[in-house]
Amino acid sequence: MGTNDNKNDDNARLKFQNGTIAAFDDGHIPDTQIENGPSKIVQNQRKQSKKFLEVSQNVLDEDLADTIYDLCMKKIGGSKAWGTYVTILDTERDDIPQLSELVSLIDYHNGEPNIGKSMEKVQHALAVMVVRQFLLNKNAPVRRFLSDDIASGAIHGVGVWALSSCIDTQVEYHIDYAEMIRYEHNIIIPPMYGGTLHCTRGKIGGGEFCVNNRGLEHYELHGYKGKKCPILNLSEEEGWVKIPYQFNQGIFHDGDFPHCSMRLASTELNRKRVIVGLNVFGIDSGYQVQLAPEHSSAFNRRVRMYQTISKMQCPVNEAWTPADSKSNITSRSKNAGINLDKIKQNKGLSKLLVLAKRAKVRQEYLLEQQKVITSIQEAIDEADVEGKCLVVAELIDIVQKRFFTSDTSISNRLDGDGSSVGFQSKPPKKDDILVHINSLVCTEQEAKLNRISVSSGDKSSATCENGFIIPSAILCRVANSPAS
Repeated sequence: MGTNDNKNDDNARLKFQNGTIAAFDDGHIPDTQIENGPSKIVQNQRKQSKKFLEVSQNVLDEDLADTIYDLCMKKIGGSKAWGTYVTILDTERDDIPQLSELVSLIDYHNGEPNIGKSMEKVQHALAVMVVRQFLLNKNAPVRRFLSDDIASGAIHGVGVWALSSCIDTQVEYHIDYAEMIRYEHNIIIPPMYGGTLHCTRGKIGGGEFCVNNRGLEHYELHGYKGKKCPILNLSEEEGWVKIPYQFNQGIFHDGDFPHCSMRLASTELNRKRVIVGLNVFGIDSGYQVQLAPEHSSAFNRRVRMYQTISKMQCPVNEAWTPADSKSNITSRSKNAGINLDKIKQNKGLSKLLVLAKRAKVRQEYLLEQQKVITSIQEAIDEADVEGKCLVVAELIDIVQKRFFTSDTSISNRLDGDGSSVGFQSKPPKKDDILVHINSLVCTEQEAKLNRISVSSGDKSSATCENGFIIPSAILCRVANSPAS
């Protein structure tokens, strides 16, 4: 399947810790890709379970499934579709509101025009509940397929979205992948695992979920939405499994499996067909997916921006390009560049680009902070495996030295030195790392969540007068409580 590009020096920076990158033609090039270069795909990801399909019943609390259906019907914030991203750390928090509180918030805000941020918090809380109940809890229906991945830290988080569909609609053949990364880099990164949950009560005619267990081999043959070879009759092809729609049913499978849904013929009481989609991403790509999860407001803003910019493309002889690169440009069609004058004339687009830049800077700052926290956690975990504790000053030195030497974020591998995505070019300052350590240890909620404590058990002896932890304090990992 394709030629492995990791052997090419020019593509060495695209190498992933989990999986390999290969050339891959699915018959589709995003509008954002001006040059007609080949698509690539991340394949052979290491994961606990491969080539599997599991169908489970009664996967969520029914009240939760009903609430998700109701939320999709209310068109809160101007859209019936919504998406978010749930990290593994999010699922361990104990400050998620109760479902009854979320229902009250939904009812209270229904009909208000500008309540996007409030509803994003509600949507995220519902998504956390879904991930816990379907994937992670001790008795979760599909936990056994990814428990080793969770324990090893291979999973970063889960993209979660909810969609409703009407009679006579269907979902075309495709594989799931990190959508925004495809838009920006033309690299296909399938999730480790994919899932679909059904949230509509009553009898459903049609709308079956169809999945092909031949995986990427099948997708490479047929391509994006069947562009390379249309799928005419599922019953005549090897590997297809058809699963009828059923309330509170969960489907879980290898993230490489292509799938589609059949035409929705009828629903009881004219209800909409509501599904929840889940994509489990690893540490290689999860950080980037988190910045703009599919169907989220951040994702929709970026897509609109790229679509608008694509309209600003101009013929090759009008496009501004560096003199030494003109000979290397291959036009996808008659468009090959961006006309800056057109952008300046479009006040709406100019404003959108400024807002997008500000949002990107803020997102990347938050991502950098999360990377520091993750480095602290990993250093303490490694010491714990060796049966050791760490002095705060020693921990700070370890984080500084390792911060960019074992980088797992996709951005730095896609963009070489990371300069085009705004990541720090040097390790964080010692004081910044100390602030994060202090938050993880001295804040009661965070200390409980992150299972980090001073070895003496007495925080007062490990802090100075201003309440900050002292460099000589010794930290250790607290034993984890059993999953519930």
